[in-house]
Amino acid sequence: MDKARLDAVGGHAILANTLPTAFWTLYHILSDPAILQEVRDAVEPLLSSNKSADGSWKHEIDISKIREVPILKSVLYEALRYYGSGTGTRMVVEDTLLDKQYMLKKGAFVFMPNRLYHFNSNAWGGDVDAFNAHRFSTGKPSGERAGAFRGFGGGANLCPGRLFAMNEILAFCAMMVLRFDVRPSAVGKAGRKWLHPGADGSNMSLLVNPPTRKLSVDVVERQGREAGAWSFRL
Repeated sequence: MDKARLDAVGGHAILANTLPTAFWTLYHILSDPAILQEVRDAVEPLLSSNKSADGSWKHEIDISKIREVPILKSVLYEALRYYGSGTGTRMVVEDTLLDKQYMLKKGAFVFMPNRLYHFNSNAWGGDVDAFNAHRFSTGKPSGERAGAFRGFGGGANLCPGRLFAMNEILAFCAMMVLRFDVRPSAVGKAGRKWLHPGADGSNMSLLVNPPTRKLSVDVVERQGREAGAWSFRL
């Protein structure tokens, strides 16, 4: 029974949380030329390319410190903040008076919507409604902001797989920007413009809102990176 419960929760986390987070992280890197170049410059030192005796190329990305790349980590965290949904839920284990005026009775439930934290202007500033790729690369949070990020939950229920998920997402993004050029497919009058696909907030059970519409792109290997095998080192 315990194994079944673990598998059920793990599958939900991988499919419902990790995938949309990876999508939004990569989208905001690729759709902003300045951020794309900044990310490429930051992860380029992690790449080693060597030519074998038979003439074939081997490209290897060292992801042992991928979470320490400031701009890459910042875009991921901002994706979790900006598109994060879900609600923190706690059971009251004993009568508790909050702020000398709110009585929480034993056995009751407390629901804490993440978006109220993530879009609190007192914590995040006047640009709280905008996606800021550098928001989390400007130093450690302090004051009200320190407890306002609920991307991985908090307290005793802090996501135990958060570091593994971050490695997955950041390694995927590093591979994409180093190996490929990605641009939106030409669609009607819009041409090749990046069009935001919208966030679907209709499912209350999801912790990260997925895109509303499909996004068609053309993926082309970058010049000089067409040949060889690619791998990660950890």
